Amino acid sequence: MSVKYKVESEETYNAVNCWRLSMTMVQAPMKTVLTWWMAKSDLHMVHGRLQMYMNQTLVQTQEFDPSQAPEQGGEPPAPINVDYVVGYETVTVQAGTFTDCVRVEVEQEEQLVRSWAHQNVPIFGLVKSEVYTDSELVMVLELVAYGG
Repeated sequence: MSVKYKVESEETYNAVNCWRLSMTMVQAPMKTVLTWWMAKSDLHMVHGRLQMYMNQTLVQTQEFDPSQAPEQGGEPPAPINVDYVVGYETVTVQAGTFTDCVRVEVEQEEQLVRSWAHQNVPIFGLVKSEVYTDSELVMVLELVAYGG
């Protein structure tokens, strides 16, 4: 599965200064777009939106607050655990080339998650993440844009 990740902008939502993040997941013919408003002060989720498309046609939109998040609303990205740093690498994604990204690897049960983060990317610094199940790559998340 391919997942595209954006730190879209800084906005105010219900009088809270927020970062607006979005993730787009595509498994043809379905596309799901998750958008989260995260408080800049402590990065807690303030609001979310789930949009589902079938063959490029919007078929569902759902706005939700953190306590009412639908299961398919997923979780916004989380901080990278620096206890699992294995090195530093240069990573190129649609958003650009990032030199000296911290590379983190976490193994849980049958999964290995490899993530790269860079200090210039707002919020958690996430540039790329790969998920492997039984040594097979099953998901790639890449930063396509960041702003603020």
